[in-house]
Amino acid sequence: QAEYMGIPFSLYQPCIDSQRDANSPFFLTFLTQMPPMNTYVLTRLMQFLHFIASHSDVNKMTARNLSVCFSPDVVRAPEEELLVVMRDMPLAIQAITYMIENFDSLFAGVSEAFLPLPTIGT
Repeated sequence: QAEYMGIPFSLYQPCIDSQRDANSPFFLTFLTQMPPMNTYVLTRLMQFLHFIASHSDVNKMTARNLSVCFSPDVVRAPEEELLVVMRDMPLAIQAITYMIENFDSLFAGVSEAFLPLPTIGT
């Protein structure tokens, strides 16, 4: 069985709680608390989604729309209890939206190690 590459289960609750508390330090330190492969996958995914969202005037995929699609796979509850998933889904969407919209500041330094994404028209 493949290892889960989203937000680690140990960081699930802090991630969800960060959306309830505007002063939460979660987004200041979460990348340093993740295994390297999870950090790589999340950074690359957020880089790609940020790129897609930057062209939402053409593709209609805003950061929020992308978050609705991707948050169930990126921010998964350790136990897949339907009531927990339904209760936390809006907060997971909000967290992923925040990561997409603030990619440049949240992932500064990490993303520089990866190849740049192509620009439209090249």
